Amino acid sequence: MMKSINWILLVCLLGLVAYADETQEQQVERLIKQLRDQDSNVRANTAEALGNIGTPEALKAIKKYQSR
Repeated sequence: MMKSINWILLVCLLGLVAYADETQEQQVERLIKQLRDQDSNVRANTAEALGNIGTPEALKAIKKYQSR
């Protein structure tokens, strides 16, 4: 269990470094693509992240995702 948590944290940290130079628009586009992920936890966390960003494009994507 601890190895899984460490792995998740490592992936998150690497993701932060990899996407640090992205514009908000690029982040929203990437997150919108993640709404189609097979993992329901990924989709739920992505929808939450888009909601926190709160741009019209992000909110539109959440509404479309919720209407599925």
